[in-house]
Amino acid sequence: MSDSLFNGSLVRLAASRPEDVDIMTRWSEDSEYLRNVDTDIALPKSKSQLESEEANESGTMEFRLRTLEKDELIGFVALFSIEWNNRAGF
Repeated sequence: MSDSLFNGSLVRLAASRPEDVDIMTRWSEDSEYLRNVDTDIALPKSKSQLESEEANESGTMEFRLRTLEKDELIGFVALFSIEWNNRAGF
């Protein structure tokens, strides 16, 4: 893979894929994942909830974190409250 803004030495940022929802649904049933992923209350999410969230987030940019070697989904990155004109987000 060529060097780009979205590639690191071991991982890259990628667009979501339909099959990612199944993997992330399994993650949402893992207690350790839930404890570490967010400061919100830890509740598992269904496949339809995850699909709905992805489709309805405005002002949010999400990437999937994939390994370069095997193209394996290992995480995600989300930027919230994006202010494009100020080049800012959380």
